Amino acid sequence: MDLDKPSLARIKIKFPDQLWISQIFKNYPDIKLEISHFLPYDLERSIGNSIIEIKHYKIDSIVEEIRNHPSVFELSVMETEKNKVKFNIKTKDPYLL
Repeated sequence: MDLDKPSLARIKIKFPDQLWISQIFKNYPDIKLEISHFLPYDLERSIGNSIIEIKHYKIDSIVEEIRNHPSVFELSVMETEKNKVKFNIKTKDPYLL
């Protein structure tokens, strides 16, 4: 192992089918997604809040699909670059995306 290079790990996670993140991974299996922050936002109304960064060549389609998913309350784009977007998302589950 080369100690001068960062390590890369892959983790397989099964999300419930009703969440937006399940649909996105199913529809775009080659997507790269990073969860920067995740907090329960409003426990009384069961809302979770996350900052997500996605890398893919179909960014506009993906953002629109997420924005229109029934598990999403709100999506605000924070930064965009070619093939990359960072956004804040509020969802219908305070503990899951």
